[in-house]
Amino acid sequence: MRKNLTAKFVEGVKVEKLTEFWDENLAGFVLRVTPAGTKTFAASYRHHGRPRKITIGTHPTFNVKQARTAAAGYLRDAKAGDNENVADLEKNSNYVRFESYRSIWFGLQACAADMQQWALTSLDVTSS
Repeated sequence: MRKNLTAKFVEGVKVEKLTEFWDENLAGFVLRVTPAGTKTFAASYRHHGRPRKITIGTHPTFNVKQARTAAAGYLRDAKAGDNENVADLEKNSNYVRFESYRSIWFGLQACAADMQQWALTSLDVTSS
């Protein structure tokens, strides 16, 4: 639902189910409101055709002006392609996850080989 996200609106909004309010003035600036009253600001955009959302923070920790400024920065950087948060989000992709596990696997294999070599030399198993 598109709304003009103002301090007055954010303070007074109440919902019966999880609802997202999209700012009329800044495309991609979102306020998520839960039935329990939690109000979370986020920036929403697409990266390589996939939807992405960066949580900025909750109200009242962030006021609307602070959250909008942060969202504008994230959205500008994401559009330019140089946002560190975009890179952080990409860490959640299967490819990067596989690469991380592959590095861990080879690290463990190297460690196991070193331990085996240490055991053979320490116990002098090769000379029996």
